[in-house]
Amino acid sequence: MNAGLATRRLGEKRTALQFYREVLDRGLSFRPEEQVRMINLLASLHTSLGEHDKAEAEIARALGMAREIGLEEEQADLLVNQAVLDYARDRFPQALVHLEEARQLAGEDPERRLRIEFNMGTLLQEQQQPGQAWIYFDKAQDLARRHDLPHRLPLILGNMARIRQQEGQHGEAAALAQEALEFCRRYDSDNTWVRETCQEILKDDHPQDSDPFPLAETLIRSHGMVAVSENMRRIIREIEALAGSELPVMVIGETGTGKELVARALHSAGVRATAPFVPVNCPAIPEGLFESTLFGHVKGAFTGATEDRKGLVELAEKGSLFLDEIGDMPLSIQPKLLRFLETGEFSPMGSAKTRYSSARIISATNRDPAELVANGAFRKDLLMRISAFRIDLPPLQDRREDIYFIAVSELDRLNRRWGKRLEFSAEALQVLNQYGFPGNVRELKNAVARGAQVARREIRPQDMGLVSPSSTECPPLEGKAWPVVPLEEGKSLEETVRELEIRLIRNALQIRAGDRELAARDLGLSFRALKYKISKYGIRSRKQRGRSGGESEKEANP
Repeated sequence: MNAGLATRRLGEKRTALQFYREVLDRGLSFRPEEQVRMINLLASLHTSLGEHDKAEAEIARALGMAREIGLEEEQADLLVNQAVLDYARDRFPQALVHLEEARQLAGEDPERRLRIEFNMGTLLQEQQQPGQAWIYFDKAQDLARRHDLPHRLPLILGNMARIRQQEGQHGEAAALAQEALEFCRRYDSDNTWVRETCQEILKDDHPQDSDPFPLAETLIRSHGMVAVSENMRRIIREIEALAGSELPVMVIGETGTGKELVARALHSAGVRATAPFVPVNCPAIPEGLFESTLFGHVKGAFTGATEDRKGLVELAEKGSLFLDEIGDMPLSIQPKLLRFLETGEFSPMGSAKTRYSSARIISATNRDPAELVANGAFRKDLLMRISAFRIDLPPLQDRREDIYFIAVSELDRLNRRWGKRLEFSAEALQVLNQYGFPGNVRELKNAVARGAQVARREIRPQDMGLVSPSSTECPPLEGKAWPVVPLEEGKSLEETVRELEIRLIRNALQIRAGDRELAARDLGLSFRALKYKISKYGIRSRKQRGRSGGESEKEANP
């Protein structure tokens, strides 16, 4: 085994392949999982040598063994290699399906999950879809940071830097490239591609960057989608990347997190914006009417069908069909939806004729899709098709920086609608900052609407029906109290966000005596995101400001 591994590392793939083949042919006593892994290595070598038929046969053989004895993690590794082979054979949709299936089988091993996300990103980047590739590289780097796998970061960050450079966001590209090189030096990585790519990016001199989130302000204006926190900025990036795709998207999040808002943003930010957006509330449709509602019916199809009627799939032609709470879809309808997803074809009830619709499916659920499959409430093959891409919406607790702006934005909307000039009291802002909001954004907006109904000038906590901070289930966040920054007349939300971000960053750096890693943790940002914002806003440490001189004591102590 060691000799085979050594020759493989030296690039002598043919020698390694012959060695593994000889070991397997001798029939030595290996444990089943070891045998599956060796066959997987054989398949990888055949793929790299361009022997695709042999690779496919080996993967099929190993998959059969792994499934027979229930080796799910080994199945995940084999499916990743199958995806690589699919791509080599120009079978891109199958590659995505196999990677998604691998994700379902990967278990909790972070390194295995990271490999799947990285391969997904690589496939999409090779297909000239950098925005969608970014999503998966971002997930991979998040896994690497959270699970102490920093040796994986140089290649991930190098790819992310190249994407940002292609998009013209040179400042963020340079920050990513610099970080990738730092990890290369720290872990003695000899990845020539990373070093050459990152050094080339750093040669570009682009001191001023445009806003790296150009879609955020548009979504704020058109949908009221506030994205101040890093968690929501990530969602904005995902929306921007997926808006132009034809593939289905599944939005997963707790009740009240804004899943339909995300679906509408996906629709309106892409080429389908002028076509219909058709929402479907799955739990509200009786099982007996589900097929007719989705696919339509012809006259006489059932009692009461007095005329032909188009279904929602047909009404959403060239647009988007949003299936809300898809976990409540009856099992009897799921095979028909699967057929539509695979072919675009469907048949109205009572008709033998096949019709076609190019509607894109966007679905949502507040339940764990894997649990739905495990409980027998949802077909596994349908889940793999309908979640080609998924967006995981964070609960409001995990994006607390957004609460103030959601509340202010909602109150501003209500003031315009009702002709009022209401403001939040300081106590109300404190309660909003510290309240748990188990009902998420929906509960927050309902509380603001309730307060706006009864208040005269200022909205108080009791007007909103919220308890005082001392008795909330969410304790005060040390060092994270909001500065009271009302929206000034003539000042945009973007300008207000910028001012607030600068204040919060300076405050966090002051509390942590300039330690950026601790400050990033307090602010709920990644270290990279904080470095980017410090550079973007030109924020200097107290020592730097002191050395520059000519500044007042007030300016030196924000």
